[in-house]
Amino acid sequence: MSHSKGPSIWMETADHQITASHGWQGSDGAVYRAQQEDLISRGKFGDAI
Repeated sequence: MSHSKGPSIWMETADHQITASHGWQGSDGAVYRAQQEDLISRGKFGDAI
């Protein structure tokens, strides 16, 4: 799936900053993003939600 073809949502900056994936979450955010990347790369989109 190309980058521009995936699903997305829009949210306020303040809301984005408190999500698990935001860069401000430090190493916890990095771990979360790595887990998501792994799931998506294996085609497990439902598990990544």
